[in-house]
Amino acid sequence: LLSAILARSSCPPSRLHAGDLFLVAALEARAPGAWEAFLAQEILPLRRMLRERGLDAEATEELLSALPGELLDKPSGQVGITRLASYDGEGSLRSFLSIVLFRRVARERRSTILR
Repeated sequence: LLSAILARSSCPPSRLHAGDLFLVAALEARAPGAWEAFLAQEILPLRRMLRERGLDAEATEELLSALPGELLDKPSGQVGITRLASYDGEGSLRSFLSIVLFRRVARERRSTILR
């Protein structure tokens, strides 16, 4: 996974978010304790961010509970790579996760409008 990330990255390795990349690699490898570390590091800040952006508690919890499944899903147009493995380390993992969450919010709002 890390060699694939380095191959597609335009950023020098010294500028990559190494700790975040290691966590992503551990999650992809299903390493024991990786999801627990991920949840401990990311969920509270993401919850706060979603609430500050106006989502109610129920919508926030629904988004966060679906996040692991969405991260392990394969995005359209990408063969053999999960959404999580598409993280390239050029920005923080939290920024990447924020984008994933806000895209989901936007998709859900569009589908509600189109109904």
